[in-house]
Amino acid sequence: MADNKAKRSVLLLCGDYMEEYEAMVPFQALLAYGVAVDAVCPGKKAGDVCRTLVQEGSVHQTNQESPGHNFLLNATFDETEARNYDGLVIPGGRAPEYLAANESVLDLVRKFSNSGKPIASICHGQLILAAADSVKGRKCTAYPSVGPVLIAAGAHWVEPESLSACVVDGNIITGATYKGNPEFIRLFVKAIGGTITGLAKRILFLCGDYMEDYEVTVPSQSLQALECHVDAVCPKKKAGDTCPTAIHDFEGDQTYSEKPGHTFALTATFEDIDASSYDALVIPGGRAPEYLALNPKVIALVKEFMESRKPVASMCYGQQILSAAGVLKGKKCTANPAVKLNVVLSGATWLEPDPIDSCFTDGNLITGAAWLGHPEFISQLMALLDVKVQFYVLCGQVSCGIDAGMTSVLIYHVVGKPEMGEVLRDRDGGGDDSGDRGEMVPFQALHAYGVALTACVPDRMPEMFSRQPSIKVLVIRSPSFWKAIAAICHGQLILEASDFVKGRKCMLSIPYHTALWDLYVLVDAGACWG
Repeated sequence: MADNKAKRSVLLLCGDYMEEYEAMVPFQALLAYGVAVDAVCPGKKAGDVCRTLVQEGSVHQTNQESPGHNFLLNATFDETEARNYDGLVIPGGRAPEYLAANESVLDLVRKFSNSGKPIASICHGQLILAAADSVKGRKCTAYPSVGPVLIAAGAHWVEPESLSACVVDGNIITGATYKGNPEFIRLFVKAIGGTITGLAKRILFLCGDYMEDYEVTVPSQSLQALECHVDAVCPKKKAGDTCPTAIHDFEGDQTYSEKPGHTFALTATFEDIDASSYDALVIPGGRAPEYLALNPKVIALVKEFMESRKPVASMCYGQQILSAAGVLKGKKCTANPAVKLNVVLSGATWLEPDPIDSCFTDGNLITGAAWLGHPEFISQLMALLDVKVQFYVLCGQVSCGIDAGMTSVLIYHVVGKPEMGEVLRDRDGGGDDSGDRGEMVPFQALHAYGVALTACVPDRMPEMFSRQPSIKVLVIRSPSFWKAIAAICHGQLILEASDFVKGRKCMLSIPYHTALWDLYVLVDAGACWG
C-alpha cells in the first residue's frame, strides 16, 4: 500500500528489445508503490508497443536471447519534459545500443543528470549514460561487457561481484542485471524520497513448471524490494532447482500466445516448508496450476493458509488450485475468464474482470485476472500485510525562483519534494524527530526571531545535491550579495563542492555515526580544519 501524501512521478526510457524483466518489474513495482510511471520510446507514442527480449545465461560464451512480452507504452516521447519527473529509469537489453546514438535521448538524460535527479540504470542501460557524458568521475557497475565503455567515458568501474550487484554514487544508481532488481528498485525508491514500513514479512510463492513468466517474477521481486523475505517452492523440487516459465501474451488472437520465458530459481524445498512461519501465500498463474491442483500436498498447503486467515494472493489460472482446494465457496473472486467455470462451480461469486487488469480483495483472499493487473494485485497484498511505501513531505515552503539575493534561504538536509504549505515529518519513519531535529531547530528559531525564511529542499541529501549546479551557483553567488552562510554537519559538503572553503577555517561535528570522509573532503578542498 502506498502513502501518496507527496506523489512521485518517474520516467521509464524504453526501446525495442529491452530486457523484459528490467523494464516490467520496475514499471509495475513502482506503480504498486503509488508512483506515477510514464513509459516512453523515441519515435513512438502512447498506445504503441515495444518488443522485449529474454536474456539468460547459456552453455555458450555469451548469453542467449529469445522474444519476450510486448510492452505497452503509456506516454509519448516527444511530449516528455524532464522537469515534470522526479527520476529516470533506464532498462537494459539491446535497446540501449541504438538509444545511445539518439541525440534526443541523450539530451533528455543530460537534463536529469544536470538537475541532480535520481537516475537508475541497469545492465546495458549504462551505455546511454556513457554517451550522455553522465558517468565521468562516478562509480558505476553494469553487465561486465559494458565495463570498457564506462571506463573510456571516465567512470570509476566497479566490477560486479555477482549479477545482482548494485552501486550508488550520488544521484546515479547502477545495476548489473535484473537479478539485482530488488535492491535496484529499493535504492531508487529511497532516492526519490520513499520510506518503507512494515518490513520483514515472510511470503511463500507456490511455483510449478511453466508458470507465467511475469506472474512469478514481478510480484516476488517487487516484494523483495520492500525487504520482504520471499521463498519460492515447487513440489518434488528442492532449493537451487529451477522451473521453466511461459510467456503468455495477448497478440490479437482469440486466446493468449505462449513463448518460452526465463528460468526461475527456487529458494526453498517444498517438503521442508512450515506454513506457520509465513505471513502470506502467492500463487502465480500460467500452465502450472493445471497439474499442481492435482497434488494433495499442494491442496493441504492452500487450505492451511486459508484456514489460518493469512493473505492468499492468486493470479490468473492460479484460481484452479483454489477451486480444487474447496476454499472459494462463498467468496467473491475473479480470474482469467477461461477459469470462470472452475470458480463458479466451486461456489464462489464471479467478479467480471473488466478491464482485464482488475483485482479484488475479499477478506484474506486477493485475486487477479492477468499480469496486467500486477500493480493493483501487489498493492492489495501490501495492504493486507501492512507494508507501506510512504513519500512524506518534509518542510514548509518551496520556491522554484530561489536566488542568492533573497532575504534568507534555508537548505534542508532531507529527501522529498514538498509543495507549499506542507509540513515536516520525521525523516527516518521511526515515529520521532531524531533524524530531523538538527535541520528544524534553525528554521523554528529564526522564524521565532522574526526572520523571513524560505525553506528550500533540493530533494537530495548533501552528499547528493552537492553535485547540483543550481545549489553550487546559489552558494557561490551569496558572497557577492554579502550574505552570511551557515552550514552544519554534512552541509559543509555543499560548501566544498562550491569551492567556498579554500583558506577558510571550518569545523565539522563528527558523532559516532558520521564518517571521517567528510573531514578529508574539506581538507582536500583547502579548508583550514579546526
